Amino acid sequence: MATTSTIYLPAEIRLMVVGHLLADDAYDANDRGMHERQRDLWNLCLVSFGWYEAAIKALYVAPQLWRGNKFTLFMKTVCPSRAIQNQQRRGHIRTPDFGSWVEDLNMSRLVHQSSNSQTARLLGNVKKSLTSFTAPQMGIAVNCLGIIAKCQRLKHLDMSLVPGSVFGFPRLKQLVHKLPELQTLHLPRSMALTRTTQEDGRWPSKLSTMSLGGSMDAELMLDFEWPPSLSRLVLRHCISFDTPVMEDLLSHDHLCTHLQALTLGRSNLEMFENGMGSEILYELQQLTYLKLPWDLLPYLFMVPPNVPDVADEEGELPILPLRVLEITKEYFSDHDAELDFSFALSRALDENLRNLLALGIERSCRPLLESRFQELDVKIWDHVSSIPDSELMNSGIDDLGIYFIEEDPE
Repeated sequence: MATTSTIYLPAEIRLMVVGHLLADDAYDANDRGMHERQRDLWNLCLVSFGWYEAAIKALYVAPQLWRGNKFTLFMKTVCPSRAIQNQQRRGHIRTPDFGSWVEDLNMSRLVHQSSNSQTARLLGNVKKSLTSFTAPQMGIAVNCLGIIAKCQRLKHLDMSLVPGSVFGFPRLKQLVHKLPELQTLHLPRSMALTRTTQEDGRWPSKLSTMSLGGSMDAELMLDFEWPPSLSRLVLRHCISFDTPVMEDLLSHDHLCTHLQALTLGRSNLEMFENGMGSEILYELQQLTYLKLPWDLLPYLFMVPPNVPDVADEEGELPILPLRVLEITKEYFSDHDAELDFSFALSRALDENLRNLLALGIERSCRPLLESRFQELDVKIWDHVSSIPDSELMNSGIDDLGIYFIEEDPE
């Protein structure tokens, strides 16, 4: 008679398997990849009690809440009702503190599932280990800010979906002031930037990445108080973002000397609508990464124009420190059809973009470069070959040459 035997694996091996699932790049950041990781971790929990002990904490690290009734079940587990808690006490039942295992709480896909009080209660139960929080579009109010301020390990805070009318910029800065570990902040898309006072607090010293939107006053941006460690700036969903506002924002002394990465989104309104270009990017002394719609390059003089006040005596543009350029589909529906973009870009690689080591393009932009795709790639790799290996290793650039990027839905 055939018998079966269980193969024993030490706890260390089981933990290594779980750690591999958490770190595996195959589980990318999109919905499907994260859902597959959760499914695999759940299946491990069902194998045996030993596997349950190894995988259960990992299952709660980054919960996926937007499918079916998952949010309701998650709330019942992490935030049990008083009746359930009383039953557990009477029965001397000890349950784990599931909320203390949550590190990444993403509520961006929730619509009507959560209320203001539920969100506040949930944040209160996960605050111990929370390092990343993405707020929902609905179900969040001023009462949640005080609880977020208690998440002392928080590194990434995304409030981009929250309506700007829920709370003002000074109140949000008061919250951020209390988060010493914060590194990334996405402000509400429709929030109006206003002046703040010393009573609103200072920016966290580790805050290096910000995403802005909403309305901006040109005069305010001239002396806006930027975080001292800010090096990456994303500008999306900006209202009335014309050339004067853009120049007043980017010409700030701190950005001119510290900004290393800049993203200009297609969702910004009124960019270059009057046809007025700007050489403001040439004032950003540390800018090594730029992402923007391809048809904005001529307006920013990123491809060689015939502009005497920008070009030098020989007619060439100054050399930019740019290492990585990523271009997305066009901003204008009626862009200049006469512009030979691939030719202009090829010239730029010999002139102002001669430091460029990587060019990322959306697949929809491929036809723009088709006629000179190989030529452009060769020129970029010539740039790469001229850089010492030690400098390349320290550059932090993952892809060299021409590569494709995912379309940004914004």
